[in-house]
Amino acid sequence: MKKYVILAAIAALVVIAIFAIRRESADVPSTAPGVATHSGARKDFTENPADSSARKRRDRDDPDAWLADLEALAGRDPQAALKKLPPESDPDSRSEGIAAIGTGWARRDPQAAAAWAAGLENEDDASDAVAGVVPEWAEAAPADCLAWAKSLPEGNLRDDAM
Repeated sequence: MKKYVILAAIAALVVIAIFAIRRESADVPSTAPGVATHSGARKDFTENPADSSARKRRDRDDPDAWLADLEALAGRDPQAALKKLPPESDPDSRSEGIAAIGTGWARRDPQAAAAWAAGLENEDDASDAVAGVVPEWAEAAPADCLAWAKSLPEGNLRDDAM
């Protein structure tokens, strides 16, 4: 009985090997995740997420992923996150990016994030930053957030913060 089980296992391995050889010779890449294709590359690892060009493509295709990455970076290193902001020539993405930085930074240090937001020269940028900072800060320390908002000079920024 043992002999038949071993023979069956060997036969199964031979069939699998023949199938794999035919697949490679037919130049048909595997569709199973993690299975080697005819070139030897693994299909599910063709784009290395650590590769900056692959990350840029992913960010362009999925704005939420880009914003989540930016927000997380702002929570660790706000200055590094600021360097990754889109240029002013892309106002919609820049606006979303500034709000994401404000959110991430406010989780780490809401007072510093608020000071950054209030210090931005561009009124639209300041408004976007406040939109990211205030909800996080108001949830963590509502009285402190309200006191800061009330301390702002009359105008759009104060209105946005309130």
